[in-house]
Amino acid sequence: MNIDVKNLLNQFKEKHILVIGDVMLDKYIWGSVDRISPEAPVPVVNVNKTNHHPGGAANVARNIYGLGGNVTLIGVIGDDRSGELLQSILADDRGINCQLITDKNRETTIKTRIIAHGQQIVRLDSENPSDLSNILLQDLKDTITHNLDQIDGVILQDYNKGVFTKEMIEWIMSQCTKLSIPVYVDPKKSNFLSYSGAKLFKPNIL
Repeated sequence: MNIDVKNLLNQFKEKHILVIGDVMLDKYIWGSVDRISPEAPVPVVNVNKTNHHPGGAANVARNIYGLGGNVTLIGVIGDDRSGELLQSILADDRGINCQLITDKNRETTIKTRIIAHGQQIVRLDSENPSDLSNILLQDLKDTITHNLDQIDGVILQDYNKGVFTKEMIEWIMSQCTKLSIPVYVDPKKSNFLSYSGAKLFKPNIL
């Protein structure tokens, strides 16, 4: 079967996708190794450069924008420097309608990868995966409701970082069903059954 990729991409540019989920900041530390530490049997990394990229749901939104689609991103960040940095990076992609909610009681999720000679040596995770407070959940619902009337499809990116409680998932699925909006889900395993009615379901076991 032949697929007209160009035609598909042209159709995609006319769509507006809402991405909801756990946003993260991906940090990469690049370096080289020429010796083992005398303190422990681990490599000593001489740092050459450090860079940052949107991660999690933010990366999905950026990919949609990169393919020419219209995208709105809704998620939660901490009241910290990492959250500010993530918003600054996303602001450079002016085609992303970024609506991130700040939670003063949590830190922005950061995944730091240390890489030397093309090999990832270790990953450091800084996060607070606890569920959002009822106040934050209501803010999230209000933000989602405000955007649903202009959306052609919804992508839910669940990394078990607090955004998707069972009640929140079922609420989103209900709202999208009422408006006949297709939902595409990339979930962790905690709430698989709550995504009933999704048009596409791509589970992650690990």
